Amino acid sequence: MQEEDVAKGTAADVSAKPRTVWQRLIGTGGPSSPSIAVKIVVGVLVLAVLMTVVVALYANVPTGESPGIAIDFPEEWDFGWDTIKLIDGMVDYVVINWDPAFKVVRTVVLGILVPFRDFLQWLPWWLVIIAAGLGAWRFVGRRFGIIAALFLVFISFMGLIDLLMMTLAITLTAALLCVVLGIPVGIFAAKSDRFEGILRPILDAMQTMPSFVYLIPALMLFGLGMTPAVM
Repeated sequence: MQEEDVAKGTAADVSAKPRTVWQRLIGTGGPSSPSIAVKIVVGVLVLAVLMTVVVALYANVPTGESPGIAIDFPEEWDFGWDTIKLIDGMVDYVVINWDPAFKVVRTVVLGILVPFRDFLQWLPWWLVIIAAGLGAWRFVGRRFGIIAALFLVFISFMGLIDLLMMTLAITLTAALLCVVLGIPVGIFAAKSDRFEGILRPILDAMQTMPSFVYLIPALMLFGLGMTPAVM
């Protein structure tokens, strides 16, 4: 009896589970869902009706005249240009009135980046090649260490070793700032469900954008130079 009760309870729990969005759209998961053939027929009929309506609308449009609101989106409803002007005005206001704050951020970033750059560019070129080759050998393998050392030799012969050190300094600065800012934010998000709920959609939206998208506001707010590269 207990096993039967458990089986009935399990079946009741399974049937009581809410259907997914896909199941709701295609009409599956319910006790009286229609067959696949019926769904296909209904879908074809609905598509045929919609196409008939569209063809009838275009057929009734006189030659050389605007099809009107039934087909084209009304121009008087388009407020995209006003939105663009509003955003440009907000950007101009921020750039002009928040310039002291951006100067502070620029000073902090350069205060970290410039010592990194000066130290890396101060190192002898042969020491950089040996250190990189030994590090790659110990962390990855002998073959990778040899390849890394050869590539650094090639970069040195091309006269790009100083630019390489500058790029490395920018990367180290960005990584350091990410750690300094990311660890407290992560701890706070782990402690507060409300803050985590606010932060998660923002981070999800940021992950969908290419990295170079963030260079545009960085250039507008900090100008050209190493600071927007770090940002």
